[in-house]
Amino acid sequence: MKYFLAYLPFFLCLLACSNEASSDQSNSASSSSIKIDYDDVSQQICGCVDPLAKLNKEIEFLVKTEKKDKAMELLKEVQLKQEALEDCIQKIEDKYDSNGLVENKKIFSYLKKKCPDTAAYLSGE
Repeated sequence: MKYFLAYLPFFLCLLACSNEASSDQSNSASSSSIKIDYDDVSQQICGCVDPLAKLNKEIEFLVKTEKKDKAMELLKEVQLKQEALEDCIQKIEDKYDSNGLVENKKIFSYLKKKCPDTAAYLSGE
């Protein structure tokens, strides 16, 4: 659990700006010539977050079942998955020329429908 909590601030930071980002996003989306396919973007975000979310669940399970040595081995992978996640999210935001797209409340509602486990992971539930 504490391993999960170590990365929680990053995800909370993604979500903390949602009010500012959603108002900024609505302004930039309306002025931009790129139409955002929220369904597609949410699916892409799910693909970005899923590997790290699964790894964190596995580590959490190992810690609960007293297999801490195995959990420690997996922690090495967390950094790699974290970096891959950040790159993946950045590519999505670059594609839509929008910083803050991932924090958008509309995207989060799609995430809840498309991949509820990912949405719960990002919200810290």
